[in-house]
Amino acid sequence: LETDKVDLVISTMGANPSRAKSINFSSAYAPFYSGVFAPSSIKVSSYADLDGLTIGVTGGTLEDLELTKMAPKGAKISRFGDNAATLSAIKSKQVQVLVAGNTVAASVTEANPDFDLERKYIIKDSPCFIGVKKGNASLQQWLNVALYTLHRADFVDKTWEKWFGIRQIHSVQAQPYF
Repeated sequence: LETDKVDLVISTMGANPSRAKSINFSSAYAPFYSGVFAPSSIKVSSYADLDGLTIGVTGGTLEDLELTKMAPKGAKISRFGDNAATLSAIKSKQVQVLVAGNTVAASVTEANPDFDLERKYIIKDSPCFIGVKKGNASLQQWLNVALYTLHRADFVDKTWEKWFGIRQIHSVQAQPYF
């Protein structure tokens, strides 16, 4: 963006004040969050409920940092080297609870629709934004209007369902963060 080689950056980029010093952001276009996921038989609705449970998380991730900071002392945190190993642990019941990004968790049920895994609560909401070069307010406004229209037409939720096999479980609002 800053070297004029592209007009937009569309990825899983989150908006934050530091990035907003160099580029502008559209409204949120896709939901992304870190959450706590477990089978329906496990009742968890807060960090306190993790006491006594074995939790799988990919080591060094934002989810790991948040979990380490907030988990009760009685929670047993098992850290794995990558998402594949973490997912293998929840599928093999080596751990009772999964802490991961929503797309990572969705991949479990996408691969095996009969696997019982549900979102218990969100630990960090981090929707995706489109990056726009500073000074290009007209493109940014056009994107915001287009995203608003797509959200109103239920396009985002339908696309989520198409690609992840589930109805969107945490909708993003089409409003800018900055």
